[in-house]
Amino acid sequence: MAASVDRATLRAPRAAGAAPRRRGIARVWLGVAAALAVPIGVAAWERVDFGLWATPAMPDVLRASAVALALFALCGYVPARTLVPRELAAHATLLALPLGAIASALELAVLGLLHVPFGVSLPLVLGGNAVSAVALRVRRRPLARPAEPARTRLLWPVCLGLAIGVVVLTPSLRAGFATVPGQNGDAVLAVGSAELVKHAPPTAIRPDQPIDRIPLAWRSKYPIFYPLAATSELSGLSVIASFGAVCAALLALAAFGFLLLARHPLRAPPAVALAAMALVGLQRVPVSFGLAPFYNQLWALLALPLTLVAAWAFLRAPGGRTAGLLALAAVAAAFAYPLMLAFPAAYLAVGGWRALRSARAAGRRADWRAALRGPRRLAWAAGAVGALAVCAVLIRGVGEKTISAAAALSPWGDLSGWSGSALPYLPFPRFLGLPDGGGWAWLAVAAIALAAAWGLARAPRATAVPLGATVLGALAFALYFRLRAQAQLFYFKDLGFAGPLVVTLAVVGAGDLIGRARARAPAPGRSRWVAGLAAAGLAAVAVTSFVATRRDVAGTFEQASTSPTPSPAARPTTSSPTPPSLGRPTRPAAPCSPTRSSGSTG
Repeated sequence: MAASVDRATLRAPRAAGAAPRRRGIARVWLGVAAALAVPIGVAAWERVDFGLWATPAMPDVLRASAVALALFALCGYVPARTLVPRELAAHATLLALPLGAIASALELAVLGLLHVPFGVSLPLVLGGNAVSAVALRVRRRPLARPAEPARTRLLWPVCLGLAIGVVVLTPSLRAGFATVPGQNGDAVLAVGSAELVKHAPPTAIRPDQPIDRIPLAWRSKYPIFYPLAATSELSGLSVIASFGAVCAALLALAAFGFLLLARHPLRAPPAVALAAMALVGLQRVPVSFGLAPFYNQLWALLALPLTLVAAWAFLRAPGGRTAGLLALAAVAAAFAYPLMLAFPAAYLAVGGWRALRSARAAGRRADWRAALRGPRRLAWAAGAVGALAVCAVLIRGVGEKTISAAAALSPWGDLSGWSGSALPYLPFPRFLGLPDGGGWAWLAVAAIALAAAWGLARAPRATAVPLGATVLGALAFALYFRLRAQAQLFYFKDLGFAGPLVVTLAVVGAGDLIGRARARAPAPGRSRWVAGLAAAGLAAVAVTSFVATRRDVAGTFEQASTSPTPSPAARPTTSSPTPPSLGRPTRPAAPCSPTRSSGSTG
């Protein structure tokens, strides 16, 4: 009897502690199931809407996607370990992907400009990054385990990225083969440029290729074609078949960048940051960048949140890591779309001015040159001189693009070279993910503006002031472009960058209102009504935005055939906007996807 009592006594604490543990495990698995339900639900919707499930395009799409992500992960491991500051260390694993996309583009472009054959430069880049990753892993201890659970910093972002990728790849899945979607003629030049750099330096003229040269107007954009060429080479697929997967990966990584912006500079909770990633990534205008497609602007959208987050980290704690991260992101922005640099430049100018004022008020000196001091100053100087020498062609392209755009944008400037009849002034609500017209759409715009204002108001002042100035400046320029004749392209590009920022701020503001009400529960009050309205409005905007995106996707079809090279008789030059093998329009252009002619202004 005593023995049985002792055994019961010993078992009692174990049984009492087992229930909370089981509940914790059940909660974890519930979160895993909910995260996995996102891409599965999107795939099921694809099945209902378009009859897609296991299409013939699936093997090529999966192969190209896996190769692109593996390339980015390999090339991004070292930058993620050496440049990501402590504040962002919890997301260093996924940050390796966008940083790897940028690093692979720059490394391959530098070797290409040095006339190293692509068949040699690609193994050099892969081998060099692999050796560097192993050496870094051996020399440095693993990163400390983040306090944030893996399901919110890894699982949920990955599942949301898969959902975004499925949406962008719908035209290929529906066509039955991996291909280029949409009707934008710039895709012809993007695909042709990637094919060209596989066989020649980016400055070469090769009449035997689908396009004989990369346009001079794209002189600064040489790096962004190399990851597409590398994905094609490593996967064994044509550039055309690899294009959609690379675009889907870029959009998913851009959406992850807005998660970082919400989570760190804006101090949003993990769930709110995930909501911002979902709404930005599935919003109709960013999705149209992958569907139209606008390959250059996809790269710029990828760089935009990274430059803002890096600028925030540098102003907060100047140092070698933050300076290197900012430089890498800014270089990517400059080479992808030089005019986008106005966004991080405005943030740095206003944020730096505030930091100087705060330092002077505290009686100390703010010196950001400390980031370059110490024993590594010589390395910084040598690296800068070498980069300027090798990348002189790219820097010249950035300067040409910036100067010509500044001249055109002046009140007396001529915008005829930057406009086209195929791109109208799109309705403003579209850039926030809303339907084009109707009074209720403008009411929704007003609600989003109020939520965005609250998102800025509850953010730290060091973030709210420079970010608010950046967004307001972008909206002011959009109004200026709207009042100008022939400024449709600048209007589209400007709001294409500003819209996701406004949506991110609105999600953060709505999430804060909901969180405040939950913190005060069960006490009744006006805040609970405001939180209920915020939750209902956020859900309504999310559903409306996704439905509008699905409508746009339904009107987008394949653009190119599966043939990577035209016959000699039909081979075009860059003056021909639609080569036969690279641009086979099969259905009317999607109403959501504005098109324009060959990339003289891209």
